[in-house]
Amino acid sequence: MLAGLTVRLLAVLLALMACGAVGRTPLPACAGTLTDCRVTRADVDADGAEEIVFENAFLRAVLKPGSGGRVARLEYKPADVDLTCFGPYRGDTPGGLFGDRVTTESYPGSFLATAAEAEIVKQGAEEVCVRVTNKGQPNLKIEKEFVLSRDRSSLDIVGAVTFDTGKLDATESVKTGLWWQHILRLGTPGAQQGFRSVYYIPLTNGILAAPFTPQARNQFAIEDGLILIQA
Repeated sequence: MLAGLTVRLLAVLLALMACGAVGRTPLPACAGTLTDCRVTRADVDADGAEEIVFENAFLRAVLKPGSGGRVARLEYKPADVDLTCFGPYRGDTPGGLFGDRVTTESYPGSFLATAAEAEIVKQGAEEVCVRVTNKGQPNLKIEKEFVLSRDRSSLDIVGAVTFDTGKLDATESVKTGLWWQHILRLGTPGAQQGFRSVYYIPLTNGILAAPFTPQARNQFAIEDGLILIQA
């Protein structure tokens, strides 16, 4: 797992819903024939660059190291849908999930445009883990680990950032703004029209489930210390 001189920033559980169950709960056998975890390297989209594909009975993720280590496809097999929007977005720059961004740069920024290093650190029937390292700036390194388990319909991501000040004084503090950008395919015409989506927001007193309405003006608000989504 991620270790060393890093600051652990975020642990994300991407919970996807279908068949009447939630991400961290094992789902019924409605997903297909593949039961074990599997990870492979291949040029799946014939663009001349190698992708990493990892999947289980419920999810199939396609990670593109050459596009900053973003997830270009995240297919939820029971519903036969791809949750990502990876293609022309603001010009020729594709979207995808878990794109590294910093607040000091305009879109797309140096990290999305930098080829990332990708390593398969664990591959087994029960679990696979892929580590992605992006060095979009000379002194700033962003790492992500994608973990997929055999009986889960969730993709776990842990991120870390390392900032090299170039100085020996380890007490020097550095402030930076970092986020992961997600371009989702929700409520589009065709088979996915009206696809239901729910935000799960960690709070100090539990997890808030906030439904998101496609093609509506969803706004965040704070009420009694809680983060709410107003459609």
